[in-house]
Amino acid sequence: AVKYDAKMEKIRKDLREEITVICSKVDDNKKTTLDKADQMTNLCAVIKKNLAEAEIPQQVLTQLDNIRSDEEGSEYKEIVNDLAKTIIDQCDSL
Repeated sequence: AVKYDAKMEKIRKDLREEITVICSKVDDNKKTTLDKADQMTNLCAVIKKNLAEAEIPQQVLTQLDNIRSDEEGSEYKEIVNDLAKTIIDQCDSL
């Protein structure tokens, strides 16, 4: 009976150590995942702020009334397209 008790105590001791390692890995993974979630939350807040402010500036849009030639119209359209493409590319990159 003493031999059996000693054997069982060693089995329990080894299991405690293994379970401690497993629990530690679980805790480490949870912490890493929660840290990533916090980073993603912060990134989402920045993205929302940047996209809320992303627009073709009003002063560019109002220049439409000042266009005096076909060439100016083409240049204006190119500027607006470039600005729009920049905003759309930012959205698509997400």
